[in-house]
Amino acid sequence: MKKFYSLVLFLVFTFFFAQKKNQDFSFYENKGQIVDQDGKSNPDVKYLLNSPGLNVQIKKNGFSYDVYETERKDLKKQKSVPSEPVGKMEVSDLSIKYKYHRVNIDFLDSNENIQIKAEGKSEDYENYYNLQHKKEGVSFVHRYRKITYKNLYHNIDLVFFKPDDSTKPVEYNFLVHPGGKISDIKMKFKGAKTKLKDGKLSMNLRFGEMQENIPNSWIENDRKQSIDVNYKDLGNQTFGFDSSINNSDRTIVIDPVPTRIWGSYYGGSGDETTASMMADDQNNLYATGSTNSVNNIATSGSYQVTLNGNTDGFIFAIDDDGNRLWSSYYGSTYTDNFGKSVVFNNKIYIIGYSAVSAGTQTYPNANFSYTPFQGILVSFNFNGTFVDEKKFTSTYNYTGISTLTVDDKNNCLYLIGQTHPTGFVAQNQIGSYSPGYIDLATFIIKLKTDNSTEWTKLINREYVVNSSYVSPDDKLCLIGWAFSNLYLTITPDAVQKTKNYNYVGYYGEFDSKGTQLYGTYLGGFASSEEVSFARRIGNTIIYSGFNASLPPYGKFIRKVDTTTGQLIFSKYYANISSLSDTASYIDEKGNTYLWGHADTRGFFPTPNAYNSSYGNIYLMKVDSESNTVWATYYGGYDYPHMYKGKNGSVYFSGRANSSSFDIATSGAFQNYFAGGYADGFLAKFHDCTENQILSSEMKVCLGSELKLSVISGTSYNWTGPNGFSSTIQNPSIPKISLSDAGIYSCTVTGTGACDGTFTIDVKIEDKPAPTGNPVQSICSAKNPTLKDIEVIGADIKWYDNLGNNLPITTTLEDGKTYYASQTIDNCESSNRLAVQVNILINNLSANDFSDSFCNDTTADFKTINIDDYKKELISNPQDYAFEIRNSKGELETGDTNLNVGPNIFDVKIISSLGCFQYVKLNLTLDEKPKANLPAEEEFCDNVGTPLKVDFVSGYSYQWNTGETSNSIIADIEQTYTVTVTTPAGCVNTASTIVKKAKLAEIQNIVITNNSVMIVMSVAGEYLYSLDKNDWKTSNKFENLENGTYTVFVKTKLGCDLGSKSFTIFSLSNIFSPNGDGINDTWKISGIENYPNSEIKIFDRQGKMVLNQVTKGETFEWNGESNGRKLPTDSYWYQIKISDGRILEGYVVIKHRN
Repeated sequence: MKKFYSLVLFLVFTFFFAQKKNQDFSFYENKGQIVDQDGKSNPDVKYLLNSPGLNVQIKKNGFSYDVYETERKDLKKQKSVPSEPVGKMEVSDLSIKYKYHRVNIDFLDSNENIQIKAEGKSEDYENYYNLQHKKEGVSFVHRYRKITYKNLYHNIDLVFFKPDDSTKPVEYNFLVHPGGKISDIKMKFKGAKTKLKDGKLSMNLRFGEMQENIPNSWIENDRKQSIDVNYKDLGNQTFGFDSSINNSDRTIVIDPVPTRIWGSYYGGSGDETTASMMADDQNNLYATGSTNSVNNIATSGSYQVTLNGNTDGFIFAIDDDGNRLWSSYYGSTYTDNFGKSVVFNNKIYIIGYSAVSAGTQTYPNANFSYTPFQGILVSFNFNGTFVDEKKFTSTYNYTGISTLTVDDKNNCLYLIGQTHPTGFVAQNQIGSYSPGYIDLATFIIKLKTDNSTEWTKLINREYVVNSSYVSPDDKLCLIGWAFSNLYLTITPDAVQKTKNYNYVGYYGEFDSKGTQLYGTYLGGFASSEEVSFARRIGNTIIYSGFNASLPPYGKFIRKVDTTTGQLIFSKYYANISSLSDTASYIDEKGNTYLWGHADTRGFFPTPNAYNSSYGNIYLMKVDSESNTVWATYYGGYDYPHMYKGKNGSVYFSGRANSSSFDIATSGAFQNYFAGGYADGFLAKFHDCTENQILSSEMKVCLGSELKLSVISGTSYNWTGPNGFSSTIQNPSIPKISLSDAGIYSCTVTGTGACDGTFTIDVKIEDKPAPTGNPVQSICSAKNPTLKDIEVIGADIKWYDNLGNNLPITTTLEDGKTYYASQTIDNCESSNRLAVQVNILINNLSANDFSDSFCNDTTADFKTINIDDYKKELISNPQDYAFEIRNSKGELETGDTNLNVGPNIFDVKIISSLGCFQYVKLNLTLDEKPKANLPAEEEFCDNVGTPLKVDFVSGYSYQWNTGETSNSIIADIEQTYTVTVTTPAGCVNTASTIVKKAKLAEIQNIVITNNSVMIVMSVAGEYLYSLDKNDWKTSNKFENLENGTYTVFVKTKLGCDLGSKSFTIFSLSNIFSPNGDGINDTWKISGIENYPNSEIKIFDRQGKMVLNQVTKGETFEWNGESNGRKLPTDSYWYQIKISDGRILEGYVVIKHRN
């Protein structure tokens, strides 16, 4: 018998609304009562589904969505006044307007002989009258449960049906039978621009964006096996499907939205406000808040059964199915309010505040008054028994606790709040505190399990904490807002170091001792922004907040990189709320939840939402990449609050002031509005996007525990390889074997939203054993341990022959076998490498070695290759490893510098088996003596020149001339060589070429103006000087001043060649021969150096009055000519210097005083 399979494309265009449970028959047949926009009969529509926000028209070759929304407008409002009795409700008159958008979906290339079959006919029927086109009306119109397009494509059916889930109005499936192909399906969209966006079909409607998606797909057989099916854009607004399996027995299931599990009112004749929710490990929910109702709050026998004050706190417990377990008031004479709560130490802890009087008082140093209050911490057992209360107060009765969080690792509780520190008892205070202007402190208190205070930390008033949590790496994380730069700690690694406006978000991290580890500003991009929650995930911080300016109000989500400070994304939801609210939460996966009082101008529900038509309150989920996962309206009136539980549970609370909000589900513990201004409400949803029931594949290490997990339901049916079966939610196989590999499936029911059969392919991974020599010899000198065994592998673990794990420090024993495994990708190999160890006695035949040798140069060191000496220490050095250390303990290898004198090296020689021996290498470097002689010398006439090398005691000197001293006189032209020898036998030689100097004399001195050139009788290289101190090789002297000089000349080797004086004349041009002893003569200084110089003097008429030739004596003229005194007048002279110079000029004789 051939077994029949079918491939079902379970496509859900999922609008989720609060449907009444009696609406089981959804599809109206068209007998003429359906009209078009002109009021005429519309026979093209075969069946019609009507539901809030969505109408579905079934046509012959396609279907249509009529998406609509309602616009409600208040015409007038009547508000209760204080004089009216409690319970007076607020009444509104509304004007309702409908807005439509139609999307037509046609099947392209479908069969012509399509049959549309209706199943599940209703027993009742409806009659329609007052039809313009049919005066007699239409009677006996029935409704149907399911509509099927038979053979829409070859071996493919399409089924529209009312699902079992009462909150889903319609679903449709493509059933691909054997022989059918997924790729045959083609749907053309008309009336809305449609495109693929993030794998979803996105339709652009007048109201915003509408999407269809395929989150789950599976094979339908005896069980369901998940596969992947995706939309495919075929062009021209036509779409089909793409899968690796085109024609197989598969079912694709789509159900991505949160679905309500239960909902209930909670309240009495007064007003209730729910502040927080928290679930325990049994999924029992504990809700807290405040009430002024005198009835319908506390259960019989609870801690406090009556209302004590104006307003009391309340707590009530509900089980996982929405049944109330117990509830109680908490309060005293005045006003008491409960706030946030946590489960800690098997108790429920609740923070709140309690008024201490009915009056008001004024805050010190500030112009505002307040009702005096104190912070409270109250605890109950899970059964409702009151356990303890702890009060926190100060002198001015201004102490409030804003948040609390549990540290499961350190088993403690943190309280965070604010107080006026005067009179505030900061037990075990840590750190210092600097008061602000109005002296308001933020505090952190760490409590132990017995409620005693471990430490208290006061920060400062400029920081208000809204939220807190303990991160997976055990850091206390505080989120709030700041309005000052004075005292907050901004750490150097902060992602935002500056504060832009008065109010800005702040995120801080503290360790368990209260030390701040991190602090940064967040946001503040506008003056009215406040941050409500933030979470650090890896190298990013995701934070959310709201715009606190005038309505309509916006919210934002931002993600920043903590390493670069760069903004990854910023998503702003303008006009999303009609009331200012701070509500948001970010989970550990980076999903952000936003909720509040909806404003239709900015809030857009997703098409597949629980309620996409209208509601006062909204709830939405945005993933870590800023994509909206789902967004829904909900009934109620105000003050919404959300709590994320386990396994995809989402709890929602708020206030409702009417029974018309579709709050309560059937069987709820309170299914009506009890009166007053508002009652509280509670609802539990299930988010199927949160829990992927099973991944498609799981890799498990051989021999490890296989842990299977599935979402919470009421029944579970597991099957798998090797006869595996189980009926518990999360079964396990303690030690998995290769035979346990294969496909496991679980059929889950009772989830309320995610029922189905899901599969996972379990693959068993067995990693190879590490590699290495099975027999290894190791020297005893190492005191060897397991770490000395050489193996190749990752994360090696060692065992003995009994399978006991051995520490790496285990000492090895001779002849014993040890077993090694390796771990790769967290899988330890089941096979192990066996290594037998042989311990060898330490014994090497190495020797010390000493050597001495002369240096090659006169430097105080020599570079050698130290490795050349290995062969002197042990035979076959290539078989050993060497550690050679100098006197400083530094390792030496290759080129090594030796200093003059002894150089001692400690050498460790190591065999390949680890045996070793220490020896010494002593290398003595003897110095090479210095022997420094000039390359050339000369002697003058027959006077010899001395040759000398430095004298060192103990050295010997041997000249080639036979002398044995360190110095000699060289007076013969030849090469002189000396050999210097040290006591150690190191030698050095030096040579000098000695020549007789070539003698010359000063032949002439040529004077040109103030420059002088010396001319020698024999050309050669000479040294010249005017003072015997500064010598130069140039024979020219320039820019000399007038005067008499003496030039000295010698050879380069120092032979004196003589000297000669010369004059650069400076003649006066006036004298007075009057006998007074002052300037009585005209002198020519220096002419005595030039004998045979001719001096001629003429008077004004050209008559020679003096003609004289010098003979080497000084010259002075007394102004006479042939014994006659010449008169006062000017006289002209001509002087022919014997070196050829001619000096001409005039001189004045002056006789008068």
